[in-house]
Amino acid sequence: MVNILISSESPLLGNFTSWFTFLAFVLHRGRVPLKLNTSDVQCKTVTFTPANFLSYMAVRVETSINYYNSNGSFVHDAAVSWAEEISVSSFQVCVLKAGRLDRLTPDSGLTYVDYIAYQSAPVGSVTHEQLLSDWWEGTTCKTIALPAVR
Repeated sequence: MVNILISSESPLLGNFTSWFTFLAFVLHRGRVPLKLNTSDVQCKTVTFTPANFLSYMAVRVETSINYYNSNGSFVHDAAVSWAEEISVSSFQVCVLKAGRLDRLTPDSGLTYVDYIAYQSAPVGSVTHEQLLSDWWEGTTCKTIALPAVR
């Protein structure tokens, strides 16, 4: 939370002093390399530098998988990424590769996870989390209700 004191002298309003309080939008982003050739699940701890998240607000983390150095001639197996143990100073990013290592990749399993971690939200945006308790096989769907447009 940021507090700003504004003092002014105005011919129309006279002298005034006001405090304005607002939540700052704090954002960290990065790319984490993982090797998925030796096991089907890999996790790695990411530490926020600088550690400037507020201790009393939740940190949200979004992840996505890519094959940054891939030449495009190999079709990679499906994979999913998620974040665990999220705190104001770090989180664990994990990746699960489908196929149970049926075939080796030409890049020795090199997989990248891009992430953004943030507190608060930009004006007009919505954040939410949804628990998927049983997602190991098959299809699981959940409905997320969004607020009405303002």
